Amino acid sequence: MTGTPLSDADAEFLREAAAFFENPGFLMKVADTIGVPLQGIARHIPPRIARLGDSALRRAMEMAVGTIPTTLLAPDFEHAYASAGWTGFWHRLAATMSGGVGGALGWPGLVVELPLTTGILFRSIASIAGTFGENVTDPEVRLECLSVFSLGGPGPDDDAMDASYISSRVAMSKLIRDATVFVGSRTTEAVAEAIAKGTAPALVSLINSVASRFNVVVSQKFFAQSVPLIGGGAGAMINNAFAGHFNTAARFHFGIRRLQRIHGSECVYAAYQQHYRLISLSVKKIH
Repeated sequence: MTGTPLSDADAEFLREAAAFFENPGFLMKVADTIGVPLQGIARHIPPRIARLGDSALRRAMEMAVGTIPTTLLAPDFEHAYASAGWTGFWHRLAATMSGGVGGALGWPGLVVELPLTTGILFRSIASIAGTFGENVTDPEVRLECLSVFSLGGPGPDDDAMDASYISSRVAMSKLIRDATVFVGSRTTEAVAEAIAKGTAPALVSLINSVASRFNVVVSQKFFAQSVPLIGGGAGAMINNAFAGHFNTAARFHFGIRRLQRIHGSECVYAAYQQHYRLISLSVKKIH
């Protein structure tokens, strides 16, 4: 049934989602985690970081057209949200452990660790999607999982006040639909080969769009790990924040999608937009 009114819990969830998506603050979370002032440290993305982020996303894309585990649907929205948090915890723990290795080895460690961490997080995102009732065997849902890496971080050319979750999702949805048509008409092997050869324009466009935002957060992670005396312990804490960042994005994104199925998109987006306007007004008053 759609078009039913939002409950107080649903409205609070959307308020929290708007607060996260419009002001995610990953770098500030890292600064709080390791006690180092990092504001403004990652304004420009080094080419090598962009290449590494692109490579990690391509591996995740291969997972998106391959096999990922399915997850049982939680009975209601509140249980789905709680279950998603528990599911994300175990993947976050694995990502934290890989971050410890990356932090200890510096830049060479990031080359090995980032693709591994991204793969772990993709599985976490897919599991979270499943708890909110998504069919993770559906190619479109798997590409939605990949698109989560574009959430919770601004694009390099975005103005913070204009970076709206809703407007970005409208643009991303078309890319996902086009990529789904390509994936759905080919075998897994053919899609993987097209990704490797770069002969899949729809998938390339999707990856490029996701990468433009994902690489901003990867750049922040790299610069944080480059601070002297970070080491493996702080590297693990940084990865814990990195994993938590995208797990949270996944819970809010797929939570919003489930609310849309229950209440209708118009109702959900209107409530989200109301919270977004209130957040924007608050930021303007501060400045």
